[in-house]
Amino acid sequence: MLGRPGWLFLCAILVISGCAAPGSRGGALVLASPTVPRASATPTATVVPSPSATPAPTETPAPTATSVPPSPTPRPATPTDTPAVVYAPPTAGPDRIVATVRVGTTPSGVAVNPTTGRVYVADSASDAVSVVDAATDRLVATVRVGTTPVGIAVDPTLNRIYVANSRSDTVSMIDGRTDRVIASIRVGAHPVGIAINPTKHRVYVANVDANTLSVVDGMTGGVVGTFPVGDHPEAVAVNPSGDRVYVANVDGDNVSAVDGASGQMIATVQVGSQPDALAVDPARDRIYVANYLGNSVSAIDGATNKVVDTLNGLDGPFSVGADPTNGRIYVANYSGNSVTVADGASLRPALVVPGIVGAYGVAVNPKTGRVYATNSGRNELVVLRG
Repeated sequence: MLGRPGWLFLCAILVISGCAAPGSRGGALVLASPTVPRASATPTATVVPSPSATPAPTETPAPTATSVPPSPTPRPATPTDTPAVVYAPPTAGPDRIVATVRVGTTPSGVAVNPTTGRVYVADSASDAVSVVDAATDRLVATVRVGTTPVGIAVDPTLNRIYVANSRSDTVSMIDGRTDRVIASIRVGAHPVGIAINPTKHRVYVANVDANTLSVVDGMTGGVVGTFPVGDHPEAVAVNPSGDRVYVANVDGDNVSAVDGASGQMIATVQVGSQPDALAVDPARDRIYVANYLGNSVSAIDGATNKVVDTLNGLDGPFSVGADPTNGRIYVANYSGNSVTVADGASLRPALVVPGIVGAYGVAVNPKTGRVYATNSGRNELVVLRG
């Protein structure tokens, strides 16, 4: 039985967009779509014509909020999911939310360019990316990308944005100066997670159906490697200081630690139930793993590749972000419609920000301390004080 939250989220998108209903084959989800060609066996980079960015209208009527897909039936908890101590943090007041910005339909992943002050949101059911000016908290452009974009990442040095289009089996490369797609890169089957090593300009893409990690040259758009990882990899994160790549394998309840240069597997770290998101604090060499069905976040020591602590008592954690400046982590609770703020060292929660319906993605701007969460149930980007 499929129980991964990412699949349910994409199923909801299929219903919203009027696509064919998913089927199953050999235990893996098959997304049926006669109009969308499947990926070719050999990954190639194809430069496509640059569509013009659509300027944001002065005022747009608020669209009807999309329905939030139900949470999957939990599997029996593993020992790592059993809380030893569960803290009850206070609920934050409404002043914690600075602004809300109307974006496209079913916003999922979110990324920030701290250099330019732009925030990018993958609107899964709109097949687009919303561009938000962080200085004014206003939508400034909408960029058409591939089919069902989910993961999104930014290379602040190149000012490029990379979008994993889960049903096109492609990655869209966007020029941040023009807000235009400058290349479409063919990767593996069903790409969802994506992350950047800004030092080497390498883009890492987790291909869920292929159980592989694609490595893309962020400058040329060419695929330079494909490596096997765990079972149904759904998220990826990079520690650029050690050139380490971490992949969350949903069906294996583990994280693959990979050498970013060679693609060799360094370690497999067992975490909680259904890990579906990752964040890295390079200043402290900590990797944080959101375990959706475990209702927890595991903290991995990058030096030893061992779990050193666990934050329990969450409610369907779907994404996690880390701020290396203040040492805090931010967890989007999809089932709990909230964001939990916790100290990254002690993993003790400081507070919970409620009212974020279907909290999906979360990203941090370490320069400003602002936190951005996607409100998938209301088609909004929520701006929080960190």
